[in-house]
Amino acid sequence: MPYKAIIFDLDGTLLDTIEDLARSFNTVVQSRGFPTFSVADYKLFVGKGAENVIRNIIPEDSLTENLVKVCLAEFRVTYSLGFQINTKPYPHIPELLQILTEKRIAFAVLSNKPHEDTVECVRHFFPYISFKTVLGQKTGTPLKPDPQSTLHMLRNMQVTPPASLFLGDSGVDMQTAVNAGVFPVGALWGFRSEQELIQYGAKKLISDPLELADLFI
Repeated sequence: MPYKAIIFDLDGTLLDTIEDLARSFNTVVQSRGFPTFSVADYKLFVGKGAENVIRNIIPEDSLTENLVKVCLAEFRVTYSLGFQINTKPYPHIPELLQILTEKRIAFAVLSNKPHEDTVECVRHFFPYISFKTVLGQKTGTPLKPDPQSTLHMLRNMQVTPPASLFLGDSGVDMQTAVNAGVFPVGALWGFRSEQELIQYGAKKLISDPLELADLFI
């Protein structure tokens, strides 16, 4: 069956966001006198939502539900003011999106990043690209690797899972694809390792976004 649609992860797949994410999270903990973390650390922390990152970077002996809530709100403000400072599309991503548009392939974004931040990043960095759906973390909607959002997107695009690809850079993304019955493709330019992608179900690995275009007729 030829592929007719693709769902993209955002951070580490379409956009290299890690420096702006690291700076924003570190601003929150540094203001409280807590230790900060390296960009390499954050490549391992991100992927399961901003709240999960906050729980990882607050010292265990200071961790309370109220502090998580306050720090998460502060992160959202800090990140919204500086999400574009160092962030940029990965090489060949704009070209890939243009090729998919010309081929009339439906494509969407599904991220565990907060929804408003996801939408703003896509709008800012891809202003002339038409995504079918852009969805981030929302209250009441399960995060990846739950397949619910992926399946909902595909229904809206009127495409079946076997006719679809999921491109992501993490084990969470590969699990999402497997759980939804979508073909899992691992992006080797992202935040996580080749070994992680394979471990969680990647059926194809690519080192350049333009390799993806060859999977669509």
